[in-house]
Amino acid sequence: MKTCVPAAPKPLRRSRNAENWPGRWLSLLVYAGIDLSAAQRVLLNTAIIRGRLTELLGQMHLPAKEANALFVVGNFSLLDALLGIPMAQVLQRISLPDEIARALQDREGKYAPYLDLALAFEHDQYGQAERLCAQLNIELAVASRAHLAAIEWARMVAK
Repeated sequence: MKTCVPAAPKPLRRSRNAENWPGRWLSLLVYAGIDLSAAQRVLLNTAIIRGRLTELLGQMHLPAKEANALFVVGNFSLLDALLGIPMAQVLQRISLPDEIARALQDREGKYAPYLDLALAFEHDQYGQAERLCAQLNIELAVASRAHLAAIEWARMVAK
């Protein structure tokens, strides 16, 4: 009789693809049955929307790896609020690629405008959104549809 033994999971190690996985767990935390306060659930839902929106915006002009990194930027942009510590301390505790860390801590670098655009939509700052869309060479209507798609995606994840 043959038995099927699953292979041992590979250990998690830092690699150039590290930005592909860390944000995904955050999405799952929201709805994984973890006892979260209502405020924490709102923050996590907002982070998921930001992550998906920044990813969708990045897919318009960037390679897939960088769009995945943008998902992490958006998702992790509220870790300081969720953990109740400054972002600098958050970043001391987790290892992220420099470009992601720069966007999160200093709102600088190539990923920062994507996060800023997500924040502009979130705060109904359409003049700012229009300027950022022009900077990123994305039509405002297309970015707006991406925002709606990100909200819908977060709603579907919640089911």
